[in-house]
Amino acid sequence: MASQKPTHVKKRVVIIGGGFSGITLAKKLQGTFDVTLIDKKDYFESTPSLPMTLVKPNHLVKIRCPYQKFLKKCTILTEEVRSLRKGQVIIGDGVSIDYDFLCIGTGARYDIPQNSLNIGLNPLLSSDFQTNFEILQTKVSLVVVGGGTAGVELAGELAAVFPQKVIHLLSSTNTLMERSLPNAHVRVAAHFGKNYPNLTLHLGEMYSHVEEPTEEDASTFSDLLKENTKILVGASGLRLAADLVYFCHGLIPNSEIFSSSDDEFRSCLDQRNYVLVNENLQIEGFENVFAMGDVTAIREEKLAQAAQQHAFLIAKNVKRLAKGKPLLAYKSKRNVMIVSMGPHKAMVADGLNVRMEGFMASKLKQLVEFKIMKFDA
Repeated sequence: MASQKPTHVKKRVVIIGGGFSGITLAKKLQGTFDVTLIDKKDYFESTPSLPMTLVKPNHLVKIRCPYQKFLKKCTILTEEVRSLRKGQVIIGDGVSIDYDFLCIGTGARYDIPQNSLNIGLNPLLSSDFQTNFEILQTKVSLVVVGGGTAGVELAGELAAVFPQKVIHLLSSTNTLMERSLPNAHVRVAAHFGKNYPNLTLHLGEMYSHVEEPTEEDASTFSDLLKENTKILVGASGLRLAADLVYFCHGLIPNSEIFSSSDDEFRSCLDQRNYVLVNENLQIEGFENVFAMGDVTAIREEKLAQAAQQHAFLIAKNVKRLAKGKPLLAYKSKRNVMIVSMGPHKAMVADGLNVRMEGFMASKLKQLVEFKIMKFDA
């Protein structure tokens, strides 16, 4: 009787989250490992391009792609993860998924304050953009809270596409994009002031709450108050008529699954509920569990490029760990950023320096988006 050769069993890699880090890692490991991607949706969505969908909903089809189209050697589970255990992930229906390696890339989201009286929107949720596009047509007063990259891009799109609307941009700092591109503030402010007379900047102004209009407000904002218009109140006492408020600040990690998991996992969060990782991007206390992207506690700008760099390193470390080789360390670096200032103008920044500005920079951003979505390349 002929002897049978032993069958090689691939190591099981479970990836939670299908953002930039999740899909990059899955693409790198599929085929070599038995890869399972778990996400609430069945498609990838390029979040940096979402501001465009606010004003052009049809653009959404250009920034979405089903996972099955480019992750053909992966198992895709459209499920919600309930909890984590050593060696197992528990999904919505109570089924446990075994793993040899676990990689968590659940991302982060903007916080919508409970005191926003139902006029607050999350700019990272495309469902909000779609649902509220028709409503947006009838609104007059729009407020963007947050002077970072997302807030600047969103305010620019709104002001350019809806010149008849009143747009306000609140920044808690005196410099737009202070953390990521402080040297670009003067250029952005000058561009907005020259091209968008309907856009007002409120620098050094923090959001406080939203309330119903008073009789005095009815007099002050007589031309802006509609049936459902509210008043946004700033920390300094600033009062603005607001039909819709887009919150682009207060980023919070999607780390809730840790609170319902085993004790070892619950202790892996810092005071802000970001996931603690070591230099190899392993979650503290685990050899075979990694975290990547916006959910990590790494002190760096939360960018798609950084999330991809995390995934590139983790892909190497998973392979090295499987072969018993020493792991590689992650080194954070400043990435090239392309920031839109409206539909036809953008700036390219390398570190703190602006390298290109204008129409060609806008075209470059479109090219980058096209390249991101060209998964068959």
